[in-house]
Amino acid sequence: MLDSKDAFVNLSLLAANTEKIELGPIAISPYELHPLIMTVSLMTLNEISKGRAVIVVGAGGALAGNISVDSNDRPVTSTRECVEIIKQISTRKKVTFNGKIFKIRSFKSNWAPNSGPVVYVGANKSNMLNMACESSDGVMMTDIPLEYVNRIVRQVKDELVANGRNISSFRINNFYAWHVKDNYEDALKEARRYTLVRGIGRPEIAKAIGLSNEEFDLIKRNTQSLFRFLREGIPPKEIPEEILNRIIEKITIVGQVSELHECIEKVYQFKRNGLNEIALRVYGDAVSSIKLIGEKVVPMLQ
Repeated sequence: MLDSKDAFVNLSLLAANTEKIELGPIAISPYELHPLIMTVSLMTLNEISKGRAVIVVGAGGALAGNISVDSNDRPVTSTRECVEIIKQISTRKKVTFNGKIFKIRSFKSNWAPNSGPVVYVGANKSNMLNMACESSDGVMMTDIPLEYVNRIVRQVKDELVANGRNISSFRINNFYAWHVKDNYEDALKEARRYTLVRGIGRPEIAKAIGLSNEEFDLIKRNTQSLFRFLREGIPPKEIPEEILNRIIEKITIVGQVSELHECIEKVYQFKRNGLNEIALRVYGDAVSSIKLIGEKVVPMLQ
């Protein structure tokens, strides 16, 4: 993110003060950080955490645009080469890499742990999903609603079979917003503000959650109003609140603590549709959300 702290530095503190949880940045783009530098940072985190490091590699990134790098220039090739570099360096063998985009003359890490970090590819679209199934350890899609997730899972499993990969060991994850408060209206209010970043501008997602063509056009025409809503908290006058509520109820987990079982049921629905992991993106009072997930949600899923 444009205004975030350095992920690897922050996570190294977490690694030094925990024992079990996996940890890593979501998502790092090779357009923002050269894959060799990215790998050295990741392997350092993996050493500090005694083999608990993970990473999601993706081709986008707000930072890339801020430094005037075109992240639309061969994104699949760029991400594939990044994954290959991480995987090769993780073997502790001498690596010389001559890709179409990235080059490494010679590198060997004598200090890295023997077990390399888990590498996901951040992907929603077909070409990136297919590439992820070739050599990564998993795929993390973003804001894919229940009504559409099964289609992606089927594609991933078919591609894994085509590549001779083991389906059961491949991680299939969905990065999904978690808005659960003591008061349901407070949860709705928080979730509405982030409508713009939930991928609602993708026609296939809008169709899957039941938006009409007219409603989708209304959203597209008022992108700037939604951006202002996101940045300044000023609700868009052009879009009825009822439409925004209907959208976020379809593309987030939104609810209240007293009805937590309904939120858990949505997680299970994702599992029934083929996910074996889910990433919950918390907002607002992150400490309270993490505590709620740790004390209430995780035990209910075990």
